[in-house]
Amino acid sequence: SSDLEMYLSMLNKIYLCLVLSCILALSAGQRKILFSSFPGSDSRNEVMISIANKIAEDPQYKCYGLLHYSDYHIWRHTNCKLIIYGNKTEYLNVVYESEKAVSESFMNGFQSFKNMIDKIMRDFREDMALERIEEIGIDMMFCDIWSYPCLLASQHLNISRHITLNPVCAGNILNLMETHPSYIPTFNTQYSTEMTFAERFINVVNTYIMKTFMVEFWELIHKKFMAIDRDHWANKYILRADGLFMQQCVPGFNYAEYKPPNSIDVGYIGAKASRDITDNIDHFTSLYDKIIYISIGTNEGFSDFNLENLVYSFEQLSNIGFILKIGERNDRNITFSKNVLTVVNPPEEIILESNKTILYVTHGGWNSILRGLNHGIPLLVFGWAYDRGTHARLVEYRGVGEIILTQKEATPNNIFAKIQKLINTNKYATNAEKISRVIRAKDSRAFIKDWVDFYFDFGVDNLIVKSFYQKGTIEYYNIDVICVIALVHILLLWMLKKVIVKCCVGKRKVKTE
Repeated sequence: SSDLEMYLSMLNKIYLCLVLSCILALSAGQRKILFSSFPGSDSRNEVMISIANKIAEDPQYKCYGLLHYSDYHIWRHTNCKLIIYGNKTEYLNVVYESEKAVSESFMNGFQSFKNMIDKIMRDFREDMALERIEEIGIDMMFCDIWSYPCLLASQHLNISRHITLNPVCAGNILNLMETHPSYIPTFNTQYSTEMTFAERFINVVNTYIMKTFMVEFWELIHKKFMAIDRDHWANKYILRADGLFMQQCVPGFNYAEYKPPNSIDVGYIGAKASRDITDNIDHFTSLYDKIIYISIGTNEGFSDFNLENLVYSFEQLSNIGFILKIGERNDRNITFSKNVLTVVNPPEEIILESNKTILYVTHGGWNSILRGLNHGIPLLVFGWAYDRGTHARLVEYRGVGEIILTQKEATPNNIFAKIQKLINTNKYATNAEKISRVIRAKDSRAFIKDWVDFYFDFGVDNLIVKSFYQKGTIEYYNIDVICVIALVHILLLWMLKKVIVKCCVGKRKVKTE
């Protein structure tokens, strides 16, 4: 009996050693990916977490999240090991100052935004985040285009594999710098190839201004924190020749654009609900057959929007329940009618996927627009901050919603009229459902996972040509090609002229004789 017990005990130890060895061997061979998004943006962080969680399902990958502490409330729902830096309260104070400055003037907002980035980078350095990343031995960086700490880490640690994610599509920096400038809708001009001279003029001028602004801004950030010159920031850290650039573009919804060869349209990435539904939301929705969800309270340019302009609509549509996201607004203590439920951070995906939700009122962020259309819900878009006007025009052009482009237009009567039109006209829901089918036809998270696998196994396609940013003036505008074509045409015309002259001269000689 004692011999048998000793034999079984020895077998258990051998078994445990084998299991431990397998685990160690597996973890040693794991591919380590660091994910990072832009601090302070819930939607952008949710998109990045959605990708990270999908890739983390594969045991060959070990995922890490680099985040500012202000985003921990979102990242705590991930399967990634977290590298956290910064102080939430201090950073949010800087963000609030930025939002206030944006509402006052563009230049004030620009300076305040630089202060916000400066705060992020100082927190990143002071909390030794770079050293912690180095200890891990990361194999790939997966960065949001605005995640400066991630770009900084990629540069300093010389990480060869790099994927940059742009969670928007329309109105992004690539559109502003790479497409035909006269047909980029800026500052509320329409989507149309039949633009007037005035509209094309406005677009060209504004595109130049925005391009100059973006280059100057990135130069300041990158020179200060990354010590690189302005001519190489884009192709070295955003559109890297050895990296991939992914955009959340949905074919069939966004407008056509020219893109660098290593840019991939991944469709709507989406995100599982990162916040649990609460009892008060559940109870509130049970009281109404129709729900309208409103989310405009936490974004730059909307901090000074008067929520009381919505009161008239609430009162006139008392048979409809309104769920209002108020975030951290100073005026969140306003008392509304009983058919309004105010929530600081609601579970948006759960609210929007409900059959009761008939309309989504949004500030016009790209993720918000795609989130609503993913569920086939018509949109009312307030598009007066940053690229929101471009997004709003696209919503109008595709017939999936109504838009309000200035704060002056956002009057109680106008808002109510727009809501009435949207909920009483079938075409908006029909068009939104069409776009929903396009979005749902593609599993974007699985698509991205396949690209990550390919990247690790084969690297970037060697057939990729130089990025547009690396081309000279002659190449960029195809001047050499145009000159050759023009020369051929001139040569053909010269030969044709010679033939005609010869024929005419021959006929004259015959007549003379």
